[in-house]
Amino acid sequence: MSDFLKKLKGVFLVDDRTTTEAEEPKKAEVRKTVVPVKTVSPSMVTGNVSEKFTDILLEAMERNNQEGFDYVEYKKSLKTLEKMPMDEKTRYFSAFAAAQSMGISQQKLIDSAKFYLGILKTEEQQFQNATKGQREKQVGGKEKVIISLGKTIQEKGELIAKLTQEIQQHQTDMDAMKSEIEESVVKIDTTMQDFHASYTNLESQINGDISKMETYLK
Repeated sequence: MSDFLKKLKGVFLVDDRTTTEAEEPKKAEVRKTVVPVKTVSPSMVTGNVSEKFTDILLEAMERNNQEGFDYVEYKKSLKTLEKMPMDEKTRYFSAFAAAQSMGISQQKLIDSAKFYLGILKTEEQQFQNATKGQREKQVGGKEKVIISLGKTIQEKGELIAKLTQEIQQHQTDMDAMKSEIEESVVKIDTTMQDFHASYTNLESQINGDISKMETYLK
């Protein structure tokens, strides 16, 4: 790390929310116990200031550092004056007074600060382009599969509903046929029994006549 970059890091404070090594196990544990089932949308994600990305952005500022006294030097002066017992307005004015002694105007300082904002904006655009490709590779394909699976589930659900309806109709038809069979069996059995009773009655009468004729007609 260059001396210039070290100075930049000292001037631009990293937010307290930056993850430390001591916090990593605790964060990992929380993420493990609160794993979302649904796909996480960007609106559900909050970011923290990262030392890694801060270094990348500061390195971009270092590569494009303007010659002479500019916003970065002014920022360093402000950082130094933080140790002095003065309010913010006085601190900004005091640092500007030093800049004026070098022929730097208010507008030049503002233009210089906007120049660095442009550098950071370029880095942001490059990062977005890179992450867009990664998102499409790691997320986009899976989202398409999810949509396809959703359609398949819907189609199979409709098929299951149709088959269930057909099964219920088959069951109704089968029950009706069983009822018809039972009625037919009863009718057939009744007819057979009626026939047998009629046959037995006639048979008994004829056999009785035969017996009487053999007795009486000798």
